[in-house]
Amino acid sequence: MRKSQTKIILSWDDYQESYLKIHRDKICVAVSIPRPIRHLFGNAPVRIKVAGTTEADFKRKRRSLTHEIYQEFDKRQADHTYCAERMSAVFENEMKNFEISDWELDKVLQRMISLFAKAVIPQKSNYNYFELSDEQKYPDSKGVEFVRPLTDSLPHADLSELRSNMDTMANWIKGHQKRATDDEIEAVRNYLQPDVRSYFEDLIVSAAKSQNITPPTFSQPTKEDFWLSPNITEFHPRPRKNSQPTMSSVKVEYFEWIEKYYDKNDTKNKLRLAYEEFQKYMGDLPLAKIDGPMVVSFAQAQLENHPRRSKVVIKNRNWAMNIFCRDFCIPQRHMLISPFFGAKLTKYGAKGSKWLEYTDQDLDKIFSYDWAEQELLLLKLALATGMRLDEIALLTWERIKQTNRFYFVSLHDEGDEKVSVKNEGSARFVPLHPALQLPSRGEGRLFNYKIDGDGKASMSAGRAVNPILKKLIGDKRKSFHSFRSTFIIKLTQVGTPENINKQITGHGTGDTNTDVYGGISVDDRFEWVRKIKLFWLNQKAH
Repeated sequence: MRKSQTKIILSWDDYQESYLKIHRDKICVAVSIPRPIRHLFGNAPVRIKVAGTTEADFKRKRRSLTHEIYQEFDKRQADHTYCAERMSAVFENEMKNFEISDWELDKVLQRMISLFAKAVIPQKSNYNYFELSDEQKYPDSKGVEFVRPLTDSLPHADLSELRSNMDTMANWIKGHQKRATDDEIEAVRNYLQPDVRSYFEDLIVSAAKSQNITPPTFSQPTKEDFWLSPNITEFHPRPRKNSQPTMSSVKVEYFEWIEKYYDKNDTKNKLRLAYEEFQKYMGDLPLAKIDGPMVVSFAQAQLENHPRRSKVVIKNRNWAMNIFCRDFCIPQRHMLISPFFGAKLTKYGAKGSKWLEYTDQDLDKIFSYDWAEQELLLLKLALATGMRLDEIALLTWERIKQTNRFYFVSLHDEGDEKVSVKNEGSARFVPLHPALQLPSRGEGRLFNYKIDGDGKASMSAGRAVNPILKKLIGDKRKSFHSFRSTFIIKLTQVGTPENINKQITGHGTGDTNTDVYGGISVDDRFEWVRKIKLFWLNQKAH
């Protein structure tokens, strides 16, 4: 088997001699950075080390400091090569058994540019085909350059020449396999496929249209133009995109994308709902026609159809449409920018009414009521923990942990059991108030409220208690959620520091995978919770 192509590493024999350089009134040992590795140092032309204040210091330390600089050159190259190998492995893993889509097809073209840059990139092009990798997505890739995604904003002449050069190189490799590496053969085989050809030609046509150039025509491909598997007797090129994509034409693909990249049903629903509403109110628009003014028009259309819609909902719809444009449409080259990014919509929507807390007199009325045993426990847990309705309604015995002093609830993933919380910051450990008496320990869920299709039980639990709470208290700004406000206020009244208050109630940035976050253990939290006077927890079911 032929060895894969390896990167050429410069050695000490390739490094230049050191020389004296004065920098900020200091005598330094300097070595010019070889041009092939200069990009690893931010394109700095020289590397220096301070020797001292006299020429004698330079002579004395020249050898050792020169060696230090040479070692830095070696290390930067080694780190760069390691990162490149890691990213190559990521790429190869992503390409295995890939489903044909625009994203993967673009990766095929990027791979050709990466391997054959000098041969395929147009000689007179002013476009920079490379960019530094995304360190957040690939933490080990610092300093590694990647090929930019090809878009129809590239000059049409560049794309046409690029395609011609790629065809020439690919056909040469196909006919001279013994002179090519395994990496080159794999890249060329992926490139010489009907879907890639159609995709590349679509890109060139799209660039011509966007740049007011007469779109070129392409000859009908034959089987000999490709590198098909020997057992393939027929080939079916990817359908040509004859019209601009619209909201409706990408709906199925977008919804599949949502399913692939998002786990929480609540988030999926928000993304789908925003898409459906935008298409309903704004029409089946070509994606390229969606612009800034339509962002405001969409907010106005929502209020025309839902006059009492809150600012929060308007904001959520804008967030979801920004995800659609930024993360789905732009990588597919349907759009160049997201008009929803950074949109100022503060004047649109009704100001949300804050849920008021229950007063002690309210709590007297609530816990004097003849509740069924299950509903009474639900309310006591809300008062004693400040947990959200769905967090309590889905609670299992396995999530109730015990120390030698107290019980606490784990709102973290437990093995195969995934927790349902509002956001990452809501994953936390919640100590239970010592006055709260739990029933005999069992298995599975504490409550039998029906779980809906989104994996939530808040609707059925809310139906069991909210109508009665509304009747008892008679204030539309008070409901089950008011227990959360009550608990937060009572924590504040006993002097609980704000950061601990937020960690107990899930308004902070979340816990780690242990019982300590920022030095605040569950024991520390319990000491604050136990200070609250909650006489109502002693109430018994009638």
